[in-house]
Amino acid sequence: MILILAHNSDESAHWLFTRLSGRYKNVLLLTDLDLIRATHWRHFLSNDKTETCFELKGGRKIELAEVQMIINRLQYVYPMHWSGSAEKERNYAQQEYSAFFASWLQAYNGILYNPPTVNNLCGSNPGKSLWLSMAKNCCLPIPENSFYIDSGNNIADDISLTQIGEIKITVVLDENIINGPPGFEDACRDLSRKTNLPLLCIYFIEKSGEWIFAGATPLPDFRRLPPGFLPALHKKIETIYV
Repeated sequence: MILILAHNSDESAHWLFTRLSGRYKNVLLLTDLDLIRATHWRHFLSNDKTETCFELKGGRKIELAEVQMIINRLQYVYPMHWSGSAEKERNYAQQEYSAFFASWLQAYNGILYNPPTVNNLCGSNPGKSLWLSMAKNCCLPIPENSFYIDSGNNIADDISLTQIGEIKITVVLDENIINGPPGFEDACRDLSRKTNLPLLCIYFIEKSGEWIFAGATPLPDFRRLPPGFLPALHKKIETIYV
C-alpha cells in the first residue's frame, strides 16, 4: 500500500493521488480530517517491534506494517473536536496530537517522504535566512540581494522573479537529482542530507548566466515539477511495491 497524507485543501496531493492510483493498486489518500476522525488507534513501541494501526470512520483498517511508502505532506494536525474548548485546553490537545503523530511517523519502517521534525510533521522547512545559510554551507551560490522564493507554490506567477531570470525547479529524490543545474548535483544532495529531506524541491534563478539558489521546500507543487519527477517516483515505487 502507498499512503499519501495531506491537508484537505492540498490540490497538489490530490493530483498526485490521481496519477498514482491510476497505475498502482492500493493507493490511498488520507487527509488530516480523515486521521483526526479515525475511531481507533493503536501505536505500540518496544525494543523488539513497532506496531501502528488505526481504523477510519468508515471502518477501513490501516496497518502500517502493510504500507510500503508514505508521502507525507501533513504540516500539523488540528483536533477540531476540541474547537469549543478553552484556548489553553485546545493548545494542549494540539501539542499532544502533534507529538503522537510525530511518534508514529518517526517509528514507521518503510519509505517516508518526509520524516517529521519537532516543528513540522512533514520535515524541516525553515525560513529564508536558515535556508540561505544551509545552502551556503552546502556550497550553493546564494543571492547578494533580497530575491528569494519562499515555500509557497506560486512561483510561476511571481512576475518580479521571472523578470530577474529563468527559474529552474530541481528535485532531489533519494539522492537522485532531477533537472539540476550542471555542477550542483553534489551540493543538492548535501542539502537534502543535512535537512533529512529525501524529497526536496530546490529553486534556482539564472542571473548573468549563472544559476543561483533561490529557495527550497519539502512541499512542492507536484503539478509544476519537471517531467522527470514522476518517472523517477515510479521507478522507486516499482522497486519496493507489489
